[in-house]
Amino acid sequence: MKIARWLLGLGVAGLLIAALLFSGGGDPVEEAAAPVPTAPVEEPAAPAAVAEEPVETDPPPPAAVAPEAPLSGRLQVDGSGRFVPTRHALTWIRSFLLAHRHLPEAEQEARLLEALRAALPETAWPEALDLARRTLAFRQAARKEFSEGSVAPGADLEQRLQWLRELRRAHYGPELAALLFREEEAALELRLAMRRVREDPNLDEEERAARLEGFVAELPEAERRRVERATGHLRLTRDTEELRAAGASEAEIHALRSAQVGEDAARRLAALDEERARWALRVEAYRRERELALGRGVTEIDLEQLREAHFEAAERERVRRLDAISDQRAQP
Repeated sequence: MKIARWLLGLGVAGLLIAALLFSGGGDPVEEAAAPVPTAPVEEPAAPAAVAEEPVETDPPPPAAVAPEAPLSGRLQVDGSGRFVPTRHALTWIRSFLLAHRHLPEAEQEARLLEALRAALPETAWPEALDLARRTLAFRQAARKEFSEGSVAPGADLEQRLQWLRELRRAHYGPELAALLFREEEAALELRLAMRRVREDPNLDEEERAARLEGFVAELPEAERRRVERATGHLRLTRDTEELRAAGASEAEIHALRSAQVGEDAARRLAALDEERARWALRVEAYRRERELALGRGVTEIDLEQLREAHFEAAERERVRRLDAISDQRAQP
C-alpha cells in the first residue's frame, strides 16, 4: 500500500505533525501561519517543512569579507560587496531579536543595527539595515493589528494566512516578500490543499488516498524522506498483519522484519510481541472474572481489589481506562 494510504490510516494531520507539522487541534501550522498569541507578537516562524537551520543567538564578530563569502551562513554579500537579502538573513535577524527580547524595543533595534554593521562590510550596510528596519516595522504592525482585532483569533486558517501574506507584502514589498516567504507560503498552501482533501465529504477513501499521494509527491525530496521515515513502521505493521492473516509462521515474520529494519530491531519486535501476548492473556483472564463479579453485583471497591489481584500498581490505571471504555461501549 502506498504512502498516502498509511497517512490516511493514522489520520493525515496527526502523522504529518512529525513529518510536516500539519495537524489538527492545537495545530502548529495555524500557530506558525497566523499569529494568534495573547503575548506580544513575534513574526511567525517558518513551519518545519521549510524550517531554518539552527542559528546563532549572537552575531559573528567583525571580519574581513571576501566577495560572495557567507557570514555565519546567514548574511551574504555579492561580488560587489552589496548585501543579499535571503530567508537565512531574515532568520538571523529574527534570532537576534528573539535572543534580546528582554530588552526595550529601542535598545533591541539599536543592538541589531550595530550587530549588522559589525558583521558586514560598509558597502552592504544600506540593504542590510533596510531589511532589519522592515522586519521591525512588520513586528510592530502585526502586534498592533492583532491587538486591535484586525484578525479574529478564531478566524479560518486560510483567512489568517491571507492576512499574514498581505501584511508581509505591505512591509517588505511584493518582490522582497515573495523572495523571503515564497517557500514557506507554498508549503502552507500545500498543507491547506491537503486539509481540504482530507475533509472533503464527497471523496471516498480511494479518491482521497490518491489525491493525498499526489500532494506527497509534490513535496521536496527532504520532506518526502521525512514522510517515509515517519510511515516506515506503519508499512512494517501492515505487512506483518497481512502475513499473519495469511497464516505465516513466526520465522517468516521475523525474516520480513529483519529485511526491513535489521536483525536487532526484528528481535526487539519479537520480544515486544511476546510481551503483548502475555499482557493480552492477563487482561482476558481478568475480564472473565470481572464479568462474573458484575453479574453477582459488586461494588467498585470489590472491582479494585480484583484489579489488585491481577495487576501491578503501575498497570492498574491502564486497566481502569480499559474498563471505562468497555463499560461505555456496553451501554445502550
